[in-house]
Amino acid sequence: MFDPKNSAFLKMRAVIDRTGKSRSTIYSEIKKGLFPSPIQTGPRSVAWLSDDIDEWIASCVRSTRMPESTKE
Repeated sequence: MFDPKNSAFLKMRAVIDRTGKSRSTIYSEIKKGLFPSPIQTGPRSVAWLSDDIDEWIASCVRSTRMPESTKE
């Protein structure tokens, strides 16, 4: 959930640094609906909400880790 007190805009360089993805991969995954879309912050400027990126990272972790109860 968006909380303006705890969220910030992240520019492309920060998103690349936090996710380890390249610029082209980020835009490719946005088109496929696999990555959060940016927000227009100016006529020629976009940024991502830090909350959106944090949630995307958390969902990647959740999807790759099995719950303890299902491990053999």
